[in-house]
Parts: sequence; structure tokens; C-alpha cells
Amino acid sequence: MALGILKTKLNKLGEAKEHLIESMNTRMQLNELNGVHASVNYLSAVYLKEGNTIEALRLLSEALETALKQDEPYVIGICRLRTGLARIYIQVKDYDNAVLQLKTALEQAI
Repeated sequence: MALGILKTKLNKLGEAKEHLIESMNTRMQLNELNGVHASVNYLSAVYLKEGNTIEALRLLSEALETALKQDEPYVIGICRLRTGLARIYIQVKDYDNAVLQLKTALEQAI
């Protein structure tokens, strides 16, 4: 994941996506939910940087839906995903949905 983050900062977005997708897939195989959620958040940031808001939103929404179906949901990861969704909603000026995601994240964290 670190290489993906570095490549994002260097604006090498294609390489960043490759590393982040690899990280996400590896962490899924290892059932490391925290790492999966972090990888998804960083990957969605790459899509946003590319201007692909729809893909970023789809990725986070699907990850959140999957995370919520877990027998023992990982609350920190779910909060990260909701924060990522809020970031997208703020970017597209959908402040009502941004506030909803942040409030829900806070409620789930408590």
C-alpha cells in the first residue's frame, strides 16, 4: 500500500492504482479488513484525482455495503469508508449526504 500512496503523491496514478489494487486483493485474501478498507480509501482518492468521481463513489459504496454485512463489522474501517464517501460528497457539493455519512460514522464509532 505504501508504494501506491507514494505513486499517488508523485502523480503516477496508473502505477498507484496497480499497487493499491494489489494491496487490496492481498489483504482480502489474508482477511485483513483494516488493510482492505485503507486500500479502498486510497484507491478512491486516486480515482478522485483522475476526476473519476463515479468510480470512487462506486468503490467506496460497495466496500461499505460488504463491510456492513460482516458478522462482526470492523467499526474503524466502516468509519473510514464513510469518511471517504463524505469527502466525495463534499467535492460534488452534496453537503446533505456528506453530513449524513459523517454523522453515521460518529454514531457507529460511539
